[in-house]
Amino acid sequence: MTIINEEERARRTEELEKEYLATVEANTPPEIKGHPIFDLGNENEFTFTLTAELVERWRLEEWLAAYRREAQHSTGGIRGPQNVLYYWDTRFPINQLGVALATIAKILVLKESNPGREFHKIAGGEVRYNTDQYVELISRLEAALGVTVHQPTVHLTSVWMASFIIFMNDYDGGEYVSSSHAISSKTATKDLENQGSQFLPEMSLAFVAKIVEMIAQAKTPEGYTITIAAKNHPLIRKDFDGFKRYADYLRKSVATKPSMELIHNAAQKGLRLMFDVSGGCMYQNMVPLFKELSMPDVFDWRNGEEDPFFHGIGKTRRKNPVTGNEEFFDLSCDVSLPEVARTMGYEWVCRDKPVGYTLLYTDPDGDRLIMGQVEHAAAAPFLEEIGADYMRLDDERVLTIYHPSFTFLLLMDFHMRQLKKSGLWNDHPRFIITTSPSPRSWSEWASANGMKAVITPVGIKEIATVMKKAEKQMFSNPDAEPVVEDVWGNQVALGKDPRMVFGGEESGGMVIGPEETIQSTGGRRALAMREKAPARRS
Repeated sequence: MTIINEEERARRTEELEKEYLATVEANTPPEIKGHPIFDLGNENEFTFTLTAELVERWRLEEWLAAYRREAQHSTGGIRGPQNVLYYWDTRFPINQLGVALATIAKILVLKESNPGREFHKIAGGEVRYNTDQYVELISRLEAALGVTVHQPTVHLTSVWMASFIIFMNDYDGGEYVSSSHAISSKTATKDLENQGSQFLPEMSLAFVAKIVEMIAQAKTPEGYTITIAAKNHPLIRKDFDGFKRYADYLRKSVATKPSMELIHNAAQKGLRLMFDVSGGCMYQNMVPLFKELSMPDVFDWRNGEEDPFFHGIGKTRRKNPVTGNEEFFDLSCDVSLPEVARTMGYEWVCRDKPVGYTLLYTDPDGDRLIMGQVEHAAAAPFLEEIGADYMRLDDERVLTIYHPSFTFLLLMDFHMRQLKKSGLWNDHPRFIITTSPSPRSWSEWASANGMKAVITPVGIKEIATVMKKAEKQMFSNPDAEPVVEDVWGNQVALGKDPRMVFGGEESGGMVIGPEETIQSTGGRRALAMREKAPARRS
């Protein structure tokens, strides 16, 4: 890739986005444009009736079959492409009506399972196209069904903050609009249950079954009527940020006094590092969180402005094998992929950075972390030997973009050493939870340091499920040793009153467990929070 300056890169990014949006515009039929299913411009309460004719016109039963298939195996919310300009376009898996039906179904299942009480849910999201509209639609539908909806006081929130607030406030779950590190055309709702964990497939299929009932009702002469509450409905409240409480949580895990002292000492010696937030939610969430932690100002922020095109990350042109033309192509914003990292202009940004300069990258919803570092060019043969990708800056320096396989191993080892240094390591048996595609080195490291390793299927929700099973045994019988089952059916004994050192996966998300079990407002206890987050790796 030719090294270009930031101005030239911004110009190329603008051209690519115009090309992308023009293609969407050209491929949207006139009958779809200007005709939303739910007109959110109407700020008053209104109703909409789904009929048999509309079910057929919008091919809802075909949509539902695809939605069911996704729900059966989804690892991080029911994701799919949307029409980024006309998000009510039912030709796409994620659309205004589909999100509405799923939202209503989840509330109906919740009410049937817990009759006669009040319900509280969170609605928020990250930077993707139409996030604000989806959050508003979800909120107004839930308020119409009598649910109190809590939205963040900041414009965008992170998925880990949504998860944290749900757990700590004993809410009934939440809808978080995101598609993690996927391409810009994709979106989803990460459906969070009442502990802030993502739904397991069997939980998702419960509300899929409810949608089946709703469509069946729509095909009757009466149809199925949906109520959309007024935009200013009193049950819709912008009332949380969570930064102070989350900082308190971090002080019990990664942001301990000794660790913060290391950061302050390094800052006094001139520490600088880049924090690239990909145009997502993290700038407006990390700055106030760092302020709560009294973090020194050591960050060179990049891509802090919100942008659903992610400032061109992963965006390029490739030859279309059908047309033979060079056309817009989206590689995703997963910087652990070398071809994505090479679209980011790091060669220019790091042209004058010293050896040792570190780069931190987070995806739009803030649930994964990629790290890079400027290193001596002489390290290139070793980097090739271990399989670490790098790009040359000049004859003397290279920039290495490390896969989490490497960096997470170093991070968990550092955390272990900090616990030993503080005299806390032997207070509890220790274990890690990771997924079957994750590096074997993580499990080998755990074994070499006297820890059990529990291997789960792919997905942070699977890691959360193991935590819950261990906690149920620990808190119901403190004298017992919790035993959990791994992905291969092995029984893994965790020791009496254990603590989780690490829970994470190869794609770049992890949780560091605190020394003290955490407790919600209502007294619910846990070993750690349920959602991965870069903030837990301060």
